[in-house]
Amino acid sequence: MHNKKTLGLRAELMTVLQEPTTNLLTIAVVCDAIAADARFNTWVASIERRITVDQFLELLRDYERLADRCSLAIAELREEGGNANSFREVIQDVTHQLSVMVKERFR
Repeated sequence: MHNKKTLGLRAELMTVLQEPTTNLLTIAVVCDAIAADARFNTWVASIERRITVDQFLELLRDYERLADRCSLAIAELREEGGNANSFREVIQDVTHQLSVMVKERFR
Protein backbone atom coordinates (compact mmCIF):
# COMPACT_ATOMS: atom_id res chain seq x y z
CA MET A 1 0.00 0.00 0.00
CA HIS A 2 1.30 3.44 -0.91
CA ASN A 3 1.21 6.28 1.59
CA LYS A 4 0.10 9.73 0.39
CA LYS A 5 2.58 11.39 2.74
CA THR A 6 5.47 9.85 0.82
CA LEU A 7 4.07 10.32 -2.69
CA GLY A 8 3.16 13.46 -4.56
CA LEU A 9 -0.20 13.74 -6.32
CA ARG A 10 1.27 12.71 -9.67
CA ALA A 11 3.07 9.69 -8.22
CA GLU A 12 0.00 8.62 -6.31
CA LEU A 13 -2.15 8.82 -9.43
CA MET A 14 0.47 6.82 -11.33
CA THR A 15 0.00 3.94 -8.88
CA VAL A 16 -3.55 3.61 -10.23
CA LEU A 17 -2.14 3.15 -13.72
CA GLN A 18 -0.11 0.20 -12.46
CA GLU A 19 -3.14 -1.67 -11.14
CA PRO A 20 -3.94 -4.67 -13.37
CA THR A 21 -7.67 -3.96 -13.12
CA THR A 22 -7.45 -0.36 -14.36
CA ASN A 23 -9.48 0.00 -17.56
CA LEU A 24 -8.83 2.32 -20.50
CA LEU A 25 -11.39 4.93 -19.45
CA THR A 26 -9.80 5.19 -16.02
CA ILE A 27 -6.35 5.40 -17.60
CA ALA A 28 -7.52 8.35 -19.75
CA VAL A 29 -8.99 10.18 -16.75
CA VAL A 30 -5.90 9.60 -14.59
CA CYS A 31 -3.58 10.74 -17.40
CA ASP A 32 -5.62 13.94 -17.78
CA ALA A 33 -5.23 14.56 -14.05
CA ILE A 34 -1.48 13.92 -14.19
CA ALA A 35 -1.18 16.40 -17.08
CA ALA A 36 -3.25 19.00 -15.18
CA ASP A 37 -1.02 18.53 -12.13
CA ALA A 38 2.08 19.06 -14.28
CA ARG A 39 0.58 22.22 -15.83
CA PHE A 40 -0.38 23.50 -12.35
CA ASN A 41 3.11 22.92 -10.95
CA THR A 42 4.73 24.54 -13.99
CA TRP A 43 2.43 27.55 -13.57
CA VAL A 44 3.19 27.83 -9.84
CA ALA A 45 6.92 27.72 -10.55
CA SER A 46 6.51 30.53 -13.07
CA ILE A 47 4.61 32.83 -10.70
CA GLU A 48 6.04 32.02 -7.29
CA ARG A 49 8.29 35.09 -7.21
CA ARG A 50 5.43 37.39 -8.20
CA ILE A 51 2.97 36.37 -5.49
CA THR A 52 2.88 37.02 -1.77
CA VAL A 53 3.59 34.38 0.84
CA ASP A 54 -0.09 34.44 1.79
CA GLN A 55 -1.12 33.83 -1.81
CA PHE A 56 1.38 30.98 -2.09
CA LEU A 57 0.09 29.42 1.14
CA GLU A 58 -3.48 29.71 -0.13
CA LEU A 59 -2.47 27.88 -3.32
CA LEU A 60 -0.74 25.23 -1.26
CA ARG A 61 -3.79 24.73 0.97
CA ASP A 62 -6.10 24.42 -2.03
CA TYR A 63 -3.70 22.02 -3.74
CA GLU A 64 -3.47 19.87 -0.60
CA ARG A 65 -7.28 19.78 -0.39
CA LEU A 66 -7.44 18.49 -3.97
CA ALA A 67 -4.63 15.98 -3.31
CA ASP A 68 -6.51 14.72 -0.25
CA ARG A 69 -9.65 14.23 -2.38
CA CYS A 70 -7.58 12.17 -4.83
CA SER A 71 -6.08 10.10 -2.03
CA LEU A 72 -9.51 9.35 -0.62
CA ALA A 73 -10.86 8.45 -4.07
CA ILE A 74 -7.89 6.12 -4.68
CA ALA A 75 -8.37 4.45 -1.30
CA GLU A 76 -12.07 3.95 -2.00
CA LEU A 77 -11.31 2.56 -5.46
CA ARG A 78 -8.92 0.03 -3.98
CA GLU A 79 -11.45 -1.15 -1.43
CA GLU A 80 -13.17 -4.36 -2.36
CA GLY A 81 -15.95 -3.42 -4.72
CA GLY A 82 -14.63 0.11 -5.26
CA ASN A 83 -16.69 2.11 -7.72
CA ALA A 84 -14.63 3.10 -10.77
CA ASN A 85 -17.30 5.55 -11.96
CA SER A 86 -17.22 7.46 -8.66
CA PHE A 87 -13.42 7.46 -8.77
CA ARG A 88 -13.37 8.89 -12.28
CA GLU A 89 -15.91 11.59 -11.34
CA VAL A 90 -13.75 12.74 -8.42
CA ILE A 91 -10.57 12.72 -10.50
CA GLN A 92 -12.27 14.63 -13.33
CA ASP A 93 -13.48 17.24 -10.83
CA VAL A 94 -9.99 17.56 -9.34
CA THR A 95 -8.58 17.97 -12.85
CA HIS A 96 -11.13 20.72 -13.51
CA GLN A 97 -10.33 22.45 -10.21
CA LEU A 98 -6.59 22.43 -10.98
CA SER A 99 -7.32 24.01 -14.36
CA VAL A 100 -9.54 26.65 -12.76
CA MET A 101 -6.80 27.51 -10.29
CA VAL A 102 -4.43 28.15 -13.19
CA LYS A 103 -6.91 30.11 -15.32
CA GLU A 104 -8.55 32.30 -12.69
CA ARG A 105 -5.93 33.11 -10.08
CA PHE A 106 -3.42 35.90 -10.17
CA ARG A 107 -4.08 36.81 -13.79
